[in-house]
Amino acid sequence: MNETRVNLVRSIPIGKICFGVAFLLASYGLIRSRWGHASPEDALRQEWQSTARNAAQGSSVVDLPQAARDVAVERQLGQLDPTAAGWDSEELAAQVGQQLNELAMALHDDVPESESRLAQISTDRFVGVSFPESALAVIYDQGNFRALRLPRDFNGFATVTSLSEQLGLLLPRTNSEDVHAKFKVVHIEQLDDKAVATVRFEGSTNSAQLAQQFDANLELDWQVSDALPRLSAVKILTYDRVTLATIRPWFDDVTMDLRRHESVEMTRELDEHLGRDLSHWSERLSAIDDMNIYGHHGIAVGDVNRDGLEDLYICDAGGLPNRLWLQQADGTVKDHSRASHTDWLESSSSALLIDLDNDGDLDLVVATVAGLVVAANDGLAVFTIRAALPSLPEAQSMAAADYDNDGDLDLYVTIYGAGESAERQRGWEGTPPIPYHDANNGGRNRLLENRGGFQFVDVTTERGLDANNHRFSFAASWEDFDRDGDVDLYVANDFGRNNLYLNTNGSFVDVAAERGVEDMAGGMSVSWGDANQDGLMDLYVGNMFSAAGNRVTYQRRFVDQNSPNRSRDVQRMARGNTLFVANSDGTFVDASESAEVTMGRWAWSSKFADINNDGREDLLVANGYFTHERPDDL
Repeated sequence: MNETRVNLVRSIPIGKICFGVAFLLASYGLIRSRWGHASPEDALRQEWQSTARNAAQGSSVVDLPQAARDVAVERQLGQLDPTAAGWDSEELAAQVGQQLNELAMALHDDVPESESRLAQISTDRFVGVSFPESALAVIYDQGNFRALRLPRDFNGFATVTSLSEQLGLLLPRTNSEDVHAKFKVVHIEQLDDKAVATVRFEGSTNSAQLAQQFDANLELDWQVSDALPRLSAVKILTYDRVTLATIRPWFDDVTMDLRRHESVEMTRELDEHLGRDLSHWSERLSAIDDMNIYGHHGIAVGDVNRDGLEDLYICDAGGLPNRLWLQQADGTVKDHSRASHTDWLESSSSALLIDLDNDGDLDLVVATVAGLVVAANDGLAVFTIRAALPSLPEAQSMAAADYDNDGDLDLYVTIYGAGESAERQRGWEGTPPIPYHDANNGGRNRLLENRGGFQFVDVTTERGLDANNHRFSFAASWEDFDRDGDVDLYVANDFGRNNLYLNTNGSFVDVAAERGVEDMAGGMSVSWGDANQDGLMDLYVGNMFSAAGNRVTYQRRFVDQNSPNRSRDVQRMARGNTLFVANSDGTFVDASESAEVTMGRWAWSSKFADINNDGREDLLVANGYFTHERPDDL
């Protein structure tokens, strides 16, 4: 009997992206391959083997009979080839991407050999466009920091016939020591022997005197033949340039310099903990510790010892201690985790430093895998657990506000998944969101009313917050957006439509749809702020931008297999972040594209903040995803 040998190891999961790919795979028979000339089956198995080598130490080898290979994942392996799956557009996008990588390399190299390489990419009759430097309008100028933009209605382009000249226009070189360039296909359409691709370009140059960033959206025409596509024309849709004339960046990473107060032994211990990435710890800590490598571990900032300096509490994965850092007068920090009795080892997703008992110091609330933990502060940053709510094991983030105006802070807790499955899986792994783009089978968020003495009562149903309350929630934020004296609540949902709960004397109604803020796009964060300085609070929601999603969901084949509404909804999930601007009547308008704030990549967190002290609120977006050993991952 034929047998297959399989290594059983504790491998690193690839998170929500896996589920998104599985959704497309199951529903539309699509998944892309980027592993060169190796067969999709071999490539996937090589990837598993690579993961295994970096996973838990000590793997077991099990022999599986041939019949056991005929499982769902094996049957889908053939779908890794987009051509075999019938998605010729994705195969074409991969070929265009290969040529664009060559363009990026040419920008990096800036050597004579680049000319011969460029000749293999463009056609003999290549036509590009240029514009004079004077066409760039200054949209922001603060001395050494400037932002310039080609007007969106600019029509004074001149023609260029050299691809090298075109690249030099996109990313001017000024004796830069450090050059980066990247092209990404976000849409593609083939018409006979011609293909039109919408491509995002991002580049940067850095020297001792000048740092520059370039962002452009391009429309590229390609001549398609049996060989790789060749570039025939370039059209510039948008073009922005940001320059920083300085010998140093705005921000320096001083993390490892903050611990000068620690002893040599303590410094070594902290370096061993904080200096190691999650790949390192996932090889050494078992699932029993609830080692969560997705990075869903929040922080809280507040003055816990009342010395006038902000301190920092850091949540961590299971098996690693949470940390409390006390800020010192010289800007360094001192580890106070053990002395504060808050170095808990349970996997912790978020924390709040808030005064729950109105005694003038900040107490601590931590959402852990074991449930919600509430600890009282003695005023000197020593904490005592006063309450524990074990019924909230899948809590993600928390938001505190006095929703009923009784003088104390209440807690709203987002619960991501519906509970642990029979296979001990949680979140979307335990209960897959159905349907993917409009789920309503997630966890149940809770409103915990503060009754004093660290006693909390679940009033979710009583206060009307159980409406539309099973949507894989990631974040929530309070704000009195209608200015009636009580705080309202916005909830960002990873799967499922977002909620806006209007508060009327302590009772809530979900008005997201009627007010125009029912975003449906993998919501992971939310922030309130006055974006246009009209005195009304606007909303910015962090979602995900997906180039592959933008390509696939606009293909005729995808649209034809779905209703127009379903296609539109799934397309929305790939667009990116959302800015809702408030109207005077309490409704909102989606101003994301006109404000050009959709591109936040995989945006875990977002925040309105005036980072340059000019009186206007800027947007900060924390984004990314772990790459493990594959530098080309996301």
